[in-house]
Formats: sequence, structure tokens, C-alpha cells
Amino acid sequence: ISTSAAFLTLATDSWVGASGATTQTFPGLLDGDIVYARAQYRDVAGCVSGWQQTNGILIDLPPSSVTITLDGIFTDALYTATTTEMPAFWTPSSDPVSGIHHYEYAIGTASGATDVVSWTNVASLTSAAPTGLSLVHPQTYWFSVKAVNGRTISTISNASITIDLLAPPAPPVMTPMPVSGYSPTATCTVSCGAIVDPTSLAVQYWFEQCVDGTFTTVTASSGWATAPSFAFGNLTHQTQYWYRVKAQDLFFHQTGFSASVTTIQDLYPPVASGFTDIISENIDIDPVPGHFGDTYGAFSRDRTISFAPVNIYDDCSGNSNIYIEICRQTPVPSPFFNNWTPFPTPTWAPFIWTGTTGGFATFTVTIPALNDADVVFARAYYIDVAGNWAVVASAQITNGILIDLPPP
Repeated sequence: ISTSAAFLTLATDSWVGASGATTQTFPGLLDGDIVYARAQYRDVAGCVSGWQQTNGILIDLPPSSVTITLDGIFTDALYTATTTEMPAFWTPSSDPVSGIHHYEYAIGTASGATDVVSWTNVASLTSAAPTGLSLVHPQTYWFSVKAVNGRTISTISNASITIDLLAPPAPPVMTPMPVSGYSPTATCTVSCGAIVDPTSLAVQYWFEQCVDGTFTTVTASSGWATAPSFAFGNLTHQTQYWYRVKAQDLFFHQTGFSASVTTIQDLYPPVASGFTDIISENIDIDPVPGHFGDTYGAFSRDRTISFAPVNIYDDCSGNSNIYIEICRQTPVPSPFFNNWTPFPTPTWAPFIWTGTTGGFATFTVTIPALNDADVVFARAYYIDVAGNWAVVASAQITNGILIDLPPP
């Protein structure tokens, strides 16, 4: 056996038995190759005949497969809401030996099935648009294309599409905003519970923002996105915003809008004109100009000392807390204080004021370990209801209380 009519190169040669019949497989053969065979006959006595030769067998493999596009909203639709037609087109097949004779298509409820539309010849066309169908939700249908070559050898390719007639089951539910009703910074991230469409599974979300609560005018929106959350930016201080969300499946069936949630943006922390020792509680005598205590401005005859903010103010959500740090230096430090070791442990002083203007909120602490001639300092950071609070660099520091315990 050879691919050369002159048998210059043999694929195989062997005696095959008295019947003379043989089947051979040649993995290396290519489409368009011609295979030749010749035979000799030998009898029991060992006499061998001359050669008898075939006129060749042409190798004509099946046509190439095609890529089917089911024409929908997307380039290749996975889902459709059309129940009476199924437009489709496909890439041309090729067969270098006998060429493509014609194409056929069929539609079924399984890969290769023809229970909806039986095989239909469309000649050399590479598209079809069968109509008059009765497709149902949420069935998946298979569109099959058969490419047939000049020797009626065929290759079948297919693609599927699912009928989706319903929106996702319910509108999303917005995640509640902070209980306080305020949000810090100029960005607000809103979110909702993820929902699943039982047919197309994937869902997109659309978030909207307004400033009047009615959404008559939408001030910003997210556009359709797959994430069930969105960050709205460039928000304005002291402004109340409302948010809502809706969802859609892959074929754009939409839910209604969710109930809205609202929050007020508070961009800035509270401020105060100072954080000070409460002189009336800490001092024993008025400091005399030029005397030792003038460096610090206050004395205390015991280990209980008090501090307070002066004119604390927040123009939006209101004051909520003060973070207090207290430290000491012993013996009396120089006025250039730069060694901050908290003493005792830093703590939040949970003061909540009425309104936004505030006033004095005393923080009193007793420190048993204080010694005579220690100097106690305090510093504070202010926080509002929204959660804004000043950074360390803006902390306000008292000028120190000198501990003077024994009498003269």
C-alpha cells in the first residue's frame, strides 16, 4: 500500500492470509491524499503471481465545522425574549477536496435534536431565519447547522439559546444607611442585597441619587453594572441625598425601583477654640507674674484634675465624642514639650452635647501615681456623629498643670 502510484514509498507491505482481505489505518494521511494498493497471490506450493493494482482511493475528510451566531441583542445571544423566530447566521465551512455542496439547519430541545424544526436545506446560504415557532420560557433550544460536501459527507455544528420572558424575581433591597443619618467624607457607597434571576442568572444593577427625595430630578446614576454597590462622589457638605436601585437580567427585563435610603453628608470634624485646664477646678491660688507656676498657668493640690474643650462646634451632625490623651513629665519639664507618653491609657470621653454649638464638657480624671512637682498635660481630638474626627496633627494641647501636693 502506498500514496504513490509508482509505489516509490510503501506505507505497508505484508502477506495478509488466504482470504486476501485486509483493512489498514494510516494516521498520517491528509485530506486529498490518494491511496493505492497492489497485490500478489501465492499458492501452497509457493508460486507467486504478478502484481494487480487498484486505481486509487481519494481521501475526502468531512468539511470544517462552522461558528453559529444566534442573532439577538448581543453579538451572540445567550438569551432571547422572542418566541416565534430564531434568526441565525454562521461562518462558511470549507472542504478542499470536494467542496461544500449545501447547508442544512435544524432546531431542537437538545444538542443535535430536530424536534422543533427538522433538517432544512438552505443551499449555499450561511444564514436562516425560521419563523412561526412556538418557543416557551425557560426552555433552552439548540440550533444545528450541517455542512455537506460534494460526496455527501457532513459535519454538524450547534449553538444554544434560552427563552427568558420574565424579569428578576423582585427589586433589590437597599442596605440601610448609618443609624445616625449622617455619612462622612465626600463619597457615599451604597449597596443592595444581590439577587439572582432564575433563568439567565446574571443580573445588573442601576443606582440613582437625588436631593429632593422624589427622584423627579436624578442628580447622578451608576449606569448598569454587575456589582451590587456603587460609590457616589463629589458630595456636598450639609446636603441630604436619597438613593435607590433597580435590577435587570441579561435580556434587559427590569425590576421596579427599591425603597430609597437617605443620608446627610458631613465632611468636616468638630472644631474648638482650645482644649484647656479648667482653672476654677485645678488652681489653688492665682499665679503671680514671674513666679514658678506661670510657665504652666495652673496648679493642683491633689491628684484629681479636669480638662474641657472651649467653644467646641460642629455645623452639621453635631458633636459626639472627645478622644483624650493625658501624660506627665517629672520633674518639671522645659516649656518645649515634645516627649508625649500617654498616662494613663488614652481613652474616649463619651460626651454628647445638645445641638451643634456645644460648650464645656468636663473630663475629670484621678491619677493616684502622680507625685509632687509632676506636670500633667492633656490633648484632645474631637469627633462628630457622622464619624469625622481630627488627625493627630490638629490635636489641641493644654499648657500643663503643676502638681503641688505638700504644704509649705
